[in-house]
Amino acid sequence: MFPNDLLVYRAKLGLTQGEVAAETGIPRSRLSLWETGRGLPTLAEAQKLASLYGVAISQMWPDGKFLSLIGSV
Repeated sequence: MFPNDLLVYRAKLGLTQGEVAAETGIPRSRLSLWETGRGLPTLAEAQKLASLYGVAISQMWPDGKFLSLIGSV
């Protein structure tokens, strides 16, 4: 599930939401929403997170739901 995965990826790197925000330019408040399942990133935001976490976007959504982000650039 996406929210849990985001938290796991961030925790594996030992990063706070603030540090992820600083690295990606994504507001901490948006990161919090995603980690609690109250929203989804745009494709551009998901790409930034995937790059920082060292994973493919498709790994963050193994069920293929990442395809729904393609129109939200």
